Amino acid sequence: MNTHRFVWLLSHDEVNQYLAPVHAAPYELIPQPRWLKDGLPDGDCRPLVVDLDSVAPGRLALERLVKELIGRPHPYPVAAFSYNLEDDQIMDLRAAGIGVFHCLCPAVFAWIADQSSDGLFDGLV
Repeated sequence: MNTHRFVWLLSHDEVNQYLAPVHAAPYELIPQPRWLKDGLPDGDCRPLVVDLDSVAPGRLALERLVKELIGRPHPYPVAAFSYNLEDDQIMDLRAAGIGVFHCLCPAVFAWIADQSSDGLFDGLV
């Protein structure tokens, strides 16, 4: 039985799109690119990894996206990474149940896999 699971990767950065499958593979996760113009998933049960620096590069755009992420419940695990988050934004994201990281690294996908291990999402290939 194939246990690989799809994960949305909201990133406009080509390097992160290239690295994501490498970092996700040990956790049997398969990142699929998603664009900000497609919006945040709504009701989609795939986990979401958000590259805040590439999809919201300006301070106002970052503030809006953080507010959007924390402003509604997500029926799937969400992880976000950025070098530019303020301490209060990090606390708000974590209080909303969102995993927060400084960069795209294996720990992002380890966190997603851990959150997803209870079978709450149906992303099987």
